[in-house]
Amino acid sequence: MSTAQRTRRLGPDTELKAQLRQRHWQTHRVFLREYDKAAARIDEKLVGTGPLKAQFYRWLAGDIKTLPFPDHCRVLEAMLPGHTAAELFTAVPRPAGESHGSPAGRVAPVVSPPTGVPIGTRAPVVQSEPSAPVAAGQNCPPAAVRQLMSWVEVGSRRGVA
Repeated sequence: MSTAQRTRRLGPDTELKAQLRQRHWQTHRVFLREYDKAAARIDEKLVGTGPLKAQFYRWLAGDIKTLPFPDHCRVLEAMLPGHTAAELFTAVPRPAGESHGSPAGRVAPVVSPPTGVPIGTRAPVVQSEPSAPVAAGQNCPPAAVRQLMSWVEVGSRRGVA
């Protein structure tokens, strides 16, 4: 799964996500390295106890019902001095012009190569030439195939079966 797809899936930004992005620690691998450094300063037994990848991304998305276990909270507070665990899991508003954590103007929208339409939007329906129904065994005109494939591509990205 690409970073763009993962980012689209995530909910509102959390203070934790904002702090990790500032430090360039937003990937699971880098986060665990920094987590272990902070854990070693608190208690050697906590080294290697960082969150699994899925849990880490739930933390970033704010997709939690309660605060993490106390040991995780202690390590997070050591990693990010000046912030309590409760503060780190609060939602933060996105600045105007930002969408899903991507700074406006820095990241171009992902565009579908065959249609040139931004992914996640609907392609305009344009019928370039009237066509008769295709009977079994006949070939579809290439333009019709491209248009159908763009609908499938857009639908599959939206979770439409």
